[in-house]
Amino acid sequence: MEQSLAQRIARGDVDPTTFLPMTDINRSFVPRALKPLVMVPNSPSKSSNVKGKMRESHKSGGILSFFGL
Repeated sequence: MEQSLAQRIARGDVDPTTFLPMTDINRSFVPRALKPLVMVPNSPSKSSNVKGKMRESHKSGGILSFFGL
């Protein structure tokens, strides 16, 4: 396969099965502009109640109590 043909296939200008130029089936389509993402600074020093609860400490004898020893 020629390099120029491979590049046109990769760009979507040529049909990969027939090697004929692609025809635009919806010429009136205009892609919408995406809103930029707002970057919110996240500081680890700030505590947040939304993140979840802290794990409770278990008052047990460790792994030996699991086995009944």
